[in-house]
Amino acid sequence: MKRNTRKEPKKQGRKDGRESGEITLRVEARILRDAERLAADEANGNLEEVLAGLVEDMAEAWERPESWEASAVCGWMSSHPWRKGGGQ
Repeated sequence: MKRNTRKEPKKQGRKDGRESGEITLRVEARILRDAERLAADEANGNLEEVLAGLVEDMAEAWERPESWEASAVCGWMSSHPWRKGGGQ
């Protein structure tokens, strides 16, 4: 697993005392609507909560490469045809 050397995002305080960051996603309206429906149906939550959980699992996978999170998250990530260089 390659380690990312990019700069850490700016962190913000949370009500529970933990620091949090912010991310902005840009997706087509149809994709957003369908993703919101899936989050509600499968996770009984809103899309923001589900994506936050995914990001937490990604961080866990980074810290513990032998964890179930690493297996699940990295398996999905390695099967996706990502654009080279992260460009839009």
